[in-house]
Amino acid sequence: MTLEPGTPEETCFFSNTSGCTFDPLPSLKSSGFKVKEMCKAMSGNLVTGYELTHPKRNMTYIRVAYNYGSGGENSSITLWPHNGKEAACETE
Repeated sequence: MTLEPGTPEETCFFSNTSGCTFDPLPSLKSSGFKVKEMCKAMSGNLVTGYELTHPKRNMTYIRVAYNYGSGGENSSITLWPHNGKEAACETE
């Protein structure tokens, strides 16, 4: 599952948009998740893979991508509820 700002009708990337980037880590931590960085890659964009653990939930893996360039910037989160350790660290 991937979460991104914007809608299909209103893309969140062009230089005239704002609020297209976000940091999910403070919200995850305040919800009781332990966040462990597994990998980080800079391949034109910043991609970071994390392992999330919570005493009342199954382990989850996420990839947080920050995309930026001359047209603007945005961020996205991709979640794998299980078996996503390798996928979370793949660059796109």
